Amino acid sequence: MQAEKVKMDQLAEEVKQAGHTILTMMQHFAIPPGTVLTGEIPGEMAYEVWADEQDNIHIRKTGDLAVEADNPNIIVIECSGW
Repeated sequence: MQAEKVKMDQLAEEVKQAGHTILTMMQHFAIPPGTVLTGEIPGEMAYEVWADEQDNIHIRKTGDLAVEADNPNIIVIECSGW
């Protein structure tokens, strides 16, 4: 049980750091709160991500993607309308 708690704590910290990185990128590019960005993790999933007025990051999976052989470690983010 201790080992699982350590794993969960690690995952929680990684999610927190990822959210901080996303928020920093959005602020750098002056993307206002509420702007929904779409992205893909090739071969895994499509998603939407946005920040609210309190700088909380929200992520919603929008679909599954077929596995791709080329560039499996590239994450694609698209933004429009801001």
